[in-house]
Amino acid sequence: MGLCTKSYGITLIGKPSAQAVGRAVLEGYIAAQIQLGSEVYNAEGKMSYKKAQSQLCLSVPYAGLTLSVDGTTHLNTVWESKHSSS
Repeated sequence: MGLCTKSYGITLIGKPSAQAVGRAVLEGYIAAQIQLGSEVYNAEGKMSYKKAQSQLCLSVPYAGLTLSVDGTTHLNTVWESKHSSS
């Protein structure tokens, strides 16, 4: 925490306990999850059209969200990437 406060020009007096740091990290994680949910919920949707046997099917609305996942292995190590964009 000292490095974070120093970068903003804030002087930290004393040291926070491990429990306080753990709670701050947990609070940040929860806030990030809430923000992600809000961004997904408020993403602008588009219309998608599917073609089946040269006939246009019903349009299906979807959320303005793209999810991408890819993975591979190298020397018995699994490497995965996950990305989301709205």
